[in-house]
Amino acid sequence: MTQTKQQTQPGKYANTELMKVVNFLHLTPPVVSQHCAAIAKFCTPWPKGLETEEDVEKHFPLTVVTSDHLHSSSSVRDRRARIVTLTFNVDKLDMDEHARDKFTRLVGERLDEETGVVTLTADRCPYRGQNMDYAHYLLTALYHESWRVEEWEQKEQADMEVFEVEGDEGQERVALKELLNEGENEDRLARYREEVRVKLGLPPLSREAEITA
Repeated sequence: MTQTKQQTQPGKYANTELMKVVNFLHLTPPVVSQHCAAIAKFCTPWPKGLETEEDVEKHFPLTVVTSDHLHSSSSVRDRRARIVTLTFNVDKLDMDEHARDKFTRLVGERLDEETGVVTLTADRCPYRGQNMDYAHYLLTALYHESWRVEEWEQKEQADMEVFEVEGDEGQERVALKELLNEGENEDRLARYREEVRVKLGLPPLSREAEITA
């Protein structure tokens, strides 16, 4: 400690103030208001044309999600802070039918079928900046790979994710379409069985009553 005009100044050794976590959570609301007023002159007004969430999503389709963590310990590092998550809607990408189908197959479960939102998470690298670059690389690689057409992809009939039926197909094909695309249940199985029976000219199903003593 050093004495200067009756004011005690703490030294750099055993100084509890220097051991505190670097944040502003201890500030009172009036002090926070003073800080906001001081930095208000450096702020810019909210840009026009971004009044709604739809406008923001239209002009900024890519969302980057990161997290920061505060600790009461002497360490300010947290491994969870390195994780970077990119979210975007697949409809925002300029792709044709083939590229969209291939992109959907490449991302797999990372695509939400209902909303069309793709989520890419990068956490392999030790630092956030590295994971940010890697996540952007993944998005770029997926996009350009989706546009590539390999030799084995060129087929007379394209692969379909669902079972399709032409207009002149029989009713048994329509029943099969519902069975394969919408899932099995008793009604669809019974309809498909009945349509196949009619197609093959088989007699109707009949059951005789069983008499039990």
